[in-house]
Amino acid sequence: MPRYALSFDGLATKVNHHRTVSEYFTPAEQLADLGIDRLIRIGVGIEDADDVIACLNWTLHHERDVSSEDLVAWRTVRATSWTSG
Repeated sequence: MPRYALSFDGLATKVNHHRTVSEYFTPAEQLADLGIDRLIRIGVGIEDADDVIACLNWTLHHERDVSSEDLVAWRTVRATSWTSG
């Protein structure tokens, strides 16, 4: 349910990887020193709270089930949808 986003505008739940968005130009060593090299940010929208919790819970417990090939396929679909819409 959460959407990957560069900004947190709108009413939907959105998530981003702080390192690759807000701190893109900050050296990796500095991010590690600050303890934010693996920080994930989430902006909760107006969806039902139980749905958001269930989605995040599933993700936290199944992240190892997602293969590199799954990620490549997901990125390909996302890139196609961004350029066609």
